[in-house]
Amino acid sequence: MSEAPQAGGGLGVLWRLLRPRHWVKNVFVLAPLIFARRTTDASAWLAAAGALAGFCLLSSAVYIFNDIRDADDDRRHPVKRLRPLASGEVGAVEAAMLALVCLAVGLTACVLVCWAVLVAGLCYVGLNVLYTLRLRRVMIVDVICIALGFVLRAMAGALALSVPASGWLLVCTFTLCVFLGFVKRRYELAQLESAGLAGEGRAGPPYGLPLLDQFIAVSAGAAIVCYVLYTIDSRTVLNLRTDSLVLSIPPVVYCILRMIHLVRAGRFTDPTEVVTSDAPFVAALLLWAAIVAATATWGAQIEERLAGLIAA
Repeated sequence: MSEAPQAGGGLGVLWRLLRPRHWVKNVFVLAPLIFARRTTDASAWLAAAGALAGFCLLSSAVYIFNDIRDADDDRRHPVKRLRPLASGEVGAVEAAMLALVCLAVGLTACVLVCWAVLVAGLCYVGLNVLYTLRLRRVMIVDVICIALGFVLRAMAGALALSVPASGWLLVCTFTLCVFLGFVKRRYELAQLESAGLAGEGRAGPPYGLPLLDQFIAVSAGAAIVCYVLYTIDSRTVLNLRTDSLVLSIPPVVYCILRMIHLVRAGRFTDPTEVVTSDAPFVAALLLWAAIVAATATWGAQIEERLAGLIAA
């Protein structure tokens, strides 16, 4: 699925420049809300929503900064050449002004939640600036930086609620996003090779498809193992007052394996498209979310009632 250019400019082009479809990545900010069992707390939802809004705007500022830096390379890319800056639908000055507005409003939203969330937001922006300027050209480090950006999102969600950031939550987030980072790299490389442009239109390190396939396999295994260990950890069971979180393992395994299948099949151009457009993947993801939400909110009560029925 490619981004079709829209003639005429205006608000539509600026909206595309923000990449709102990628805001789904900021859902990691909401993870502590569920795993800290605060889903029935209205004030917690308000704080989490503020942090989520802040990170959506900060991520858009980062995307625009990246697009400004990459405009020349993007013009030689089979898909990225259709982006507003690369296609000439918007100028660099106008884009930079929009990025500054997003940055200012995003940081304001963060500080309105609390100062700690502002610090997390600043770290996120700083990491991405370093990534765009240098670190994305360093093999493996580039993907680690992407994963750390998601870890900062999860930490911001915990800071917004004034709850400790679970070590397991951060580890699971990191390993999953390392996997997704390598998947993204494979999508990008496969696009260029299919267009006969391998080595062109890209600013990242020189990965090869066989190496990326190995990295994807290793990181997928690490993500699954970490999540399984998290669900059966005694602290998780104590926090949730139930061991029913293990029921969420099958959807996680399915989503990761389906992502690998789809990247090998070349049916999508970005992991975000899979998350938002592939019906089986979305169904499994929603099932996982439902199981986790039910376990975190009513798991102990359900377990007690089942035990009562069995005893009767």
